Amino acid sequence: MYQIDPAAAPYPAPPYQRDELLHEIFDATAARSPDSPALHLADPDAVSGRRTSLTYGELARRAAQVAHFLRGRGIARGDRVVLCLPRGLDQFSAILGVLQAGAAYVPADWGFPADRVDFIADDAAAKLILTTTERVDDFVHDHVVPFDDRLGEIASGEAWRFTRSSTDATPDDLAYIIYTSGTTGRPKGVAIRHRNIAHLVRAESAILGLTADDVVFQGFSLAFDMSIEEMWPAFRAGAELVVSSEAIARSGPDVATAIAREGVTVWHCVPSLLAVVDTPLPRVRLINLGGEACPPELARRWARPGLRLLNTYGPTETSVTATWAELSATAPVTIGTPLPGYRAWVVDADLVPVAPGTPGELIIGGPGVGAGYVGLPDLTAAKFVTLTLDSDVGPERVYRSGDLVSVGPDGTIAFAGRIDTQVKIRGYRVELGEIEAAIGDDPAVAAAVCALHAADGIETLVAYIVARPAATIDAAAIATALKNRLPSYMRPALYEVLDRLPLLVSGKVDRKALPAPAVRAALSAIDAPATAIEAELHTAWSEVFAPLPVSVTADFFDDLGGHSLRAARAVSRARQLPGLADLSINDLYAAPTIRALAARLAARGASAGATMAAAFAPVPALRFALCAAAQTVALPFVYAFAGLQWLLPYLAYVYWASNGLSRAEAAAAAAGAFVALPPLLLLASVAFKWLVIGRTRPGEYPLWGTYYFRWWLVRRVLETVASQYLAGTPAYATYYRLLGATIGRDALLLCDFIDAADLATIGDDAALDAGSMLATSAVEGGLLKLGRVAIGARATVGAMAVVGRGATVGDGAMLDNLSALPAGAAIPAGERWAGSPAARAGSHAVDLPPRASPVRRHATAFALLVA
Repeated sequence: MYQIDPAAAPYPAPPYQRDELLHEIFDATAARSPDSPALHLADPDAVSGRRTSLTYGELARRAAQVAHFLRGRGIARGDRVVLCLPRGLDQFSAILGVLQAGAAYVPADWGFPADRVDFIADDAAAKLILTTTERVDDFVHDHVVPFDDRLGEIASGEAWRFTRSSTDATPDDLAYIIYTSGTTGRPKGVAIRHRNIAHLVRAESAILGLTADDVVFQGFSLAFDMSIEEMWPAFRAGAELVVSSEAIARSGPDVATAIAREGVTVWHCVPSLLAVVDTPLPRVRLINLGGEACPPELARRWARPGLRLLNTYGPTETSVTATWAELSATAPVTIGTPLPGYRAWVVDADLVPVAPGTPGELIIGGPGVGAGYVGLPDLTAAKFVTLTLDSDVGPERVYRSGDLVSVGPDGTIAFAGRIDTQVKIRGYRVELGEIEAAIGDDPAVAAAVCALHAADGIETLVAYIVARPAATIDAAAIATALKNRLPSYMRPALYEVLDRLPLLVSGKVDRKALPAPAVRAALSAIDAPATAIEAELHTAWSEVFAPLPVSVTADFFDDLGGHSLRAARAVSRARQLPGLADLSINDLYAAPTIRALAARLAARGASAGATMAAAFAPVPALRFALCAAAQTVALPFVYAFAGLQWLLPYLAYVYWASNGLSRAEAAAAAAGAFVALPPLLLLASVAFKWLVIGRTRPGEYPLWGTYYFRWWLVRRVLETVASQYLAGTPAYATYYRLLGATIGRDALLLCDFIDAADLATIGDDAALDAGSMLATSAVEGGLLKLGRVAIGARATVGAMAVVGRGATVGDGAMLDNLSALPAGAAIPAGERWAGSPAARAGSHAVDLPPRASPVRRHATAFALLVA
């Protein structure tokens, strides 16, 4: 008998199996490090004013309050609670609260059709569904609670923590049920006990080696079990979990930009996503690949000193992960050896272990083997079997993976594929039989087979259908029916109608003989491009979806079966076309049809066939040389002005100490000079600005010319004074008024330096948050371009947001954090815009406090100016 021996690898010492509940792992960290950061939302714009980070202590308190809320509604030990919540911090307090209340959580992806969520809730015998007000009416379950609408009630509730003595919970109770694709046409629930998943967390933590200094990216849906290995090892180590927003999660390879920006050090992802990422990730020290087979070239491309690449494998039924391997640029890619505590064998069709090198089915044993399938005793008995595979151990309960593997001379496991019809689609485990059964519900279908067709690195799900005698297949009707029943990743993109299916001698379908999809009629009428931009977008989409015909009114995701990787490829291809260089993935999600996307681009000035860059204004060599000489002469003056605030107090001290004053008296005089200088220098910089350039005029000026030099010199001098210390005070607005800006009453300025202040207009009660920028100037195509920027009354410009030259933010409008309003764009009054480039994201209601009295305002401004 051949067993893969985990003792051969350098694991830390056991035990990994302990008498503990899953949430007790988190509780221990929260008790040890309550002030350490636990959660941080990667995209604050997604939550509109809610907290975007929580410490371990704060999250523990919220979880306890959720547990009290649930217990007050009758949730007790052994109950199941379905969670259908959008991405955000609330998901995690809900999970921890459900577990602490003694129940098991059942995650359902926010994008699942209502029919699927209702089936999951019914099949799991869930006592209630936690969702939001947006979806509360979608479900037919008897008890649906809008979690977002109860947050105030939850926050005002009890916060003491439930313990085992309160709930009678034991490690043999269920911790969660995750639903995966099933062969019956409906998903099947995999039940995992606390002792199963708690063992996995400790065993895999020994391999991952996380510390409290790590920042872990959480990007998977909670309905996908890889989210568990993102979350729980991080909680055990006390690391910070960076939670992806919906926009980031669906951004395809652009997710790497967020990972780099957030300082992530550990990333769990599927190989197909990493394969299309080109962004350098210098701070990432560990990438854990899983969910699908890893191509060797991926390891070769990403391997570098300082970066650990892991390849992990495991079915949901064995608590997420069962084996692991370190990847390198030169070693073959395998799924490695078992995690600590796990055991693995390779057996033949009679469940007899085979010799090394012989292909067979992978059998997995150990504490991670789950409880079985919910409500499916026959399937549980067939897949979770009791065998004697080790005479020293005796009979033990193991799981038949259905995966075809072999073991190499070094004891590592090589993955060869599936024995049955199960496939992985973008990391999700999918039973093709479930899709086939759903298609077979159409009365015109005699037989249906699904298969993955790979082309240019992208897999397309194809349905092959045979019609009943005298019946006609309506592929459009089938596709519509599947939208209401299956998640998007399980819907075929192509439908091929065959006279008959190819068969093997045994009578089974010969899946290898299924024809490649051919160019054929679309599911619905094809609307041709009507404009030049539509034609260019149609060209890009047709290449991505070939051989599927593309209509300009077809939805990229719902109608064509697109996903984040296809979206990235379509946007990348379109950016190569003239006039579409600024197209973003966010544009595609906001306008998922060619017609809508073309209108969106046209609205902001894009045009087909436009040149990629404007003509560059020539710069004469003499003008460049004269400007450079003038700047060289001016720099000592700029340095001197910048050094005055430090040099003059010192000179004052030396002067007074040398002219009869004591050291204490001289130091006091120097301190007085130090305090008096900043406001004097501020006033001097204002005078210098009016003397050198006067009132700034909007327009375009030659680069390295006279006006450019004056603008440069004034900007350098203004940047040397300590105006930034006035940010957030009335004095800051006063300073910019002196420079020529038009600023209304009670405007709050926390923004960065405003260049060309004369060109800025800021209304009453407007607010410019920290790091925001009014881009009144730009250097483009050999020209200095100056333009006005207008911020309306009661308007808000969020943190790190940019308002482009010639742009307007209307009265009561808002530009969200980290957003960019393009040059010349305008946000209408009362609207909220977000993104880069910014687009409408909803309405914005303004609720201002009472206005301070004029005496109080001006007294405060004067005090801060002289201070």
